[in-house]
Amino acid sequence: MGALNYPLPYFSIEEISVISISKQIIYSSTLFLFLIIFTVLLNNLIALLTDSNIMSLGLSVIIAVSFNLAVTQYGLLSSIAHVLPFTYLNSSAVIDGTIGVMTGNANVNFLTGLIILIAYSVIIYLFSLYLLNKKQFTN
Repeated sequence: MGALNYPLPYFSIEEISVISISKQIIYSSTLFLFLIIFTVLLNNLIALLTDSNIMSLGLSVIIAVSFNLAVTQYGLLSSIAHVLPFTYLNSSAVIDGTIGVMTGNANVNFLTGLIILIAYSVIIYLFSLYLLNKKQFTN
């Protein structure tokens, strides 16, 4: 049985420090929960726009993977990576600072990810409500 205070390396652009595994688990799980909420809301919005659940799921996956690869693997959009919600798909790498170092963007961190995912979720939710109301009044 391992200890929850086991140290893990935390990378930033300036230094390397340590974070306990318990903080890593809590932060990563929290970020992942908000990522799931965002993804479900995005999928629902695309389903509203396309009137197809299968197409919306496929488009959601393609969009998520494309943006994540563009930012993390190819370095495209790295200057605005912190405002793209798909940057936070690998929540563990966000928490330990790996993605921030890979992109050269120190703003890719837990707090920014939480704010961005909540903000985009609220925007998508409100836009979906608007579209639903508009569809109900036109029918």
